[in-house]
Amino acid sequence: MATRNTDLFLLGVIGVLASGIFILDLLIPLGIAIGVLYTGLVLLSLWSSHRWLPPVVSGTTSVLTVLGFFLFPGPGIWVALPNRALCLATIWVATLLVIRYKRIEEHIKDSLREKEVLLKEIHHRVKNNLQVIESLLRLQAGMAKDPRDLGLFKESQARIRSIGLLYETLCRSQDLARIAMPDYIHKLTGQLFQSYGISQDAIRLQLHVQPVSLNMDTAIPCGLIINELMSNSLKYAFPGGSGEVAVTFVSNPDQTFTLVVSDTGVGLPHEVDERNSPSLGLQLVSLLLQKLDGTSEVQRSAGTTWTMTFPELLYPARV
Repeated sequence: MATRNTDLFLLGVIGVLASGIFILDLLIPLGIAIGVLYTGLVLLSLWSSHRWLPPVVSGTTSVLTVLGFFLFPGPGIWVALPNRALCLATIWVATLLVIRYKRIEEHIKDSLREKEVLLKEIHHRVKNNLQVIESLLRLQAGMAKDPRDLGLFKESQARIRSIGLLYETLCRSQDLARIAMPDYIHKLTGQLFQSYGISQDAIRLQLHVQPVSLNMDTAIPCGLIINELMSNSLKYAFPGGSGEVAVTFVSNPDQTFTLVVSDTGVGLPHEVDERNSPSLGLQLVSLLLQKLDGTSEVQRSAGTTWTMTFPELLYPARV
């Protein structure tokens, strides 16, 4: 940072010096064209987005200045000579600084590209490791004799898949720090229907998701909450085998988000306390909402509707 500030100071000094030299050079009638040329080409050198342009401009300026001096020396030759020599020096120093900036900029871009590749590789490996864990759970579930144990294994697999899907989404995204919630929720709900072998012709799925994105600290708990509530609906809410499940996710003007998961099923029994339930799934929902610093409200009429509001968690400051 100190080097960059020093270079910016030098560019400022060079700009002031060049402006003064241009004014002196303009005092010579035949040097007006050269003075204007100096101004335009120095600015062009400084603002160039092409690495090859500054040295080409400097070389061209040097040639034109020398030719202009010898062909049209004009009056005040001893004034014009040092003025134009200083202008040439100014242009060349500015050019060297610009070239240096271009090299630093290219180095930073290369470094960023390398870090993006490494970060994608990390996300990919995490996703693969989660798939290995899910496969181990599937193999163990194949050996379970008790239907209750089999159900526990399937629930654990669904939780692992919901997290793995986040990393899979990141691997395919241009933004490696945030999750696009519409794509993620669409895939997550589709996986849950497939996992429980339920056709969307029997139980309809309604999604209303605004195009918002969340960081990983917020997206993981949010995805697990959707997984638990939808799994609960698909397993217990429709004994008749038909109905509707809806997921709504919107952003609010106060920088919070609202997640609504509802179904038109038999409804959550009134004796069940969602905050002190013996069910592991509802316990997870309560704990995850605490992690998100969120609030929840449950409506039990005409099915069950969970309405949760929470802010986006900020990453802790890194020293």
